[in-house]
Amino acid sequence: MRSPLALDRYPVDFVALAILSVMLILAPWLGMTYAAVISGFSNTATITVMAMFILSGAITKTGMINWLAVQLLRMAGRTERRQLLSVFGVVGPVSAFLNNTATVAILMPVVISLAREKPARPSHC
Repeated sequence: MRSPLALDRYPVDFVALAILSVMLILAPWLGMTYAAVISGFSNTATITVMAMFILSGAITKTGMINWLAVQLLRMAGRTERRQLLSVFGVVGPVSAFLNNTATVAILMPVVISLAREKPARPSHC
């Protein structure tokens, strides 16, 4: 069974809050306390991922991602090898200074737009 996030029908934040709401409603029948249900949100990994989504959204709204996507589309040719090399040329230096999770969160929209513009699947970029 594919997850609701993999289907890409609903935004990630909506799915997360919907699951939290359902778990809070069903907590008494699942034998869980309310504190146990919301304790996952205090995990540092959860907070880091949430911060990366916020950072990615902020960078996208500034237009920096669009500029970078245009530059990457110009560098990437029609061949898959050239597309991979251009993505590696951008991702490598960025990941040298940022956490890999942040790099993925920030550059995923760029790679997806590159894959839509050029004949390639996003998983190959």
